[in-house]
Amino acid sequence: MITIYDVAKKCGVSASTVSYVLSGNGDKRRISPETQAKVLAAAEEIGYKARKRKPRSDAFSSQAAFSAVQTVADQISSGHTQFPSGYLSPDLPASHAPASLASQTSQTSQASPFSLASLASQASQTSQASQTAQAPLTSQTSQSSQPSHPHTPVVAVYWPRRDFEMCMPPLTQGLNSALSNAPVPVNISIRPYDQGYLGTLLEEESSYCDAMLFVAGQQQDLKYLEQHPCQVPSVLLNRALPGYSSVSVDHEEAARLAAEHALRCGGTDIALIMNTVDYYGLTSRSEHMAQILKKSGWNPDHRIYYCANRIDDGYELGLAMLRNCEVLPHVILCAYDMVALGILGALHEAGVVVGREVDVLSVSTGPQRLMARSCPPLTVVDLRVKETMERCLTMAIDLASGRQTEPRTQLLQPEIIYRASAPMRHV
Repeated sequence: MITIYDVAKKCGVSASTVSYVLSGNGDKRRISPETQAKVLAAAEEIGYKARKRKPRSDAFSSQAAFSAVQTVADQISSGHTQFPSGYLSPDLPASHAPASLASQTSQTSQASPFSLASLASQASQTSQASQTAQAPLTSQTSQSSQPSHPHTPVVAVYWPRRDFEMCMPPLTQGLNSALSNAPVPVNISIRPYDQGYLGTLLEEESSYCDAMLFVAGQQQDLKYLEQHPCQVPSVLLNRALPGYSSVSVDHEEAARLAAEHALRCGGTDIALIMNTVDYYGLTSRSEHMAQILKKSGWNPDHRIYYCANRIDDGYELGLAMLRNCEVLPHVILCAYDMVALGILGALHEAGVVVGREVDVLSVSTGPQRLMARSCPPLTVVDLRVKETMERCLTMAIDLASGRQTEPRTQLLQPEIIYRASAPMRHV
């Protein structure tokens, strides 16, 4: 299959440049007419064909979208309803949104680019403008023409519908932080997807965007993205593919920190709790932890447990370990923090003193204030999800606005936080 990378190689430009030209945004990105002509000629010569997308039946009309926003604005203005700061469109193409509702960059630390309070004000101004437009024409009609609004970049954020409850708070915190510090106004379109079916969503949707940001994703989702390069610049969170920008945590370092602390706490008497679904980052960290433990003499026989990434499943696993193990292992090492919290609950109910009778630690994507208030406070290797998301969205905004034109990668280092469930021990 011929991709934009083949076109880029043919004419000696970047894949981003090819994407801008083929999507009709060459002039907006200030790409010279000569380069645009070269890209179009190369695409035609090698037989490149853009992937066609099916029209969506649930697309918003501009009137319906405005009515929905006006209702929210009226509720806020009247003081009857309270909403969190931040306006996120579930799937609202920029071409369908009233221009007066375009988000404005925050000017103070107390204002968000998507502040619903400012949205109410803008909606009120739109209503007044609409009433004025319905008034009889006067001699001032010639002065009524207004300059067209500049294009506001749209970033589509794809994140999973389920199994990521724990990391959603830091994800949204990172998103809000990036929006609050965005160098340009930007619209965000949140597009949930079922993991393993990202390709189906991308092929069916028709909504416009200037850049894409993909959160998580199973192996088949990554395979689809690799085989079907996106037509606009795209950023991957905690994933890496050729031709894509990415911000990731060092998965191998996270595994090393967790495994080595487990070995210090319990020698080789360690139970390793792994995931049941093939999530790229989670699976990578789990496998690397197992490799490190094996090199230190750990025997995996009857020491590996598989558990879904939910707190209730972790709780049930904890109860099963209490029933079936004559003696609990010295250390329970979890690949996911929700599972660890469930196990802590089961052990606590059984009267097991975690941190003395057994140590529990986990790799963590969740909010650390929660981990610090578990019973007992949970020792974790923090994957810094908030900062990762903030950097990802900032990169996507830069790509959407033309401030960045080439793929870039950033690698963040995880941090181990020692707490009472598995305190620091010196060998």
